[in-house]
Amino acid sequence: MSDLRIDISRFRAAVERVSASAFRVRRGLLRTAAAVAESQTRRRISERKASPDGERWAPWTARTAERRRGTQSLLQYRGHLHDSIVSESSISSARVGSALVYARAHQEGRPEINLPARPYLGIGSRDAREIDAEIERFMARAFA
Repeated sequence: MSDLRIDISRFRAAVERVSASAFRVRRGLLRTAAAVAESQTRRRISERKASPDGERWAPWTARTAERRRGTQSLLQYRGHLHDSIVSESSISSARVGSALVYARAHQEGRPEINLPARPYLGIGSRDAREIDAEIERFMARAFA
């Protein structure tokens, strides 16, 4: 039997270009998902007033309602939480959150101070469909 030798060095550059392209697509895909999730989270706070799964948040207590002005609403006293929502992405993940010290208390609740959970972070089925649609659009543009 004889040996067959194939020189693939001329294909190395093409393989590296494909690998770099795949890296850019993956990074862009996760950046797109993060941006959509950030926008969904902001809308949840400013408009929907419901958890990612669509469950309406608990209303203010009567005492809290008395202290609020007409333009204020749940999780929007001055808009700091809404404005603090940020997204970040890497080659392997996408995240959305807030660095405010009280953000977790609103997300999870604090029974000891009579603060009910009002989950604003997360991905519900409606959110997942919107993210999937945006990713499909991204992929269509990436491979057009």
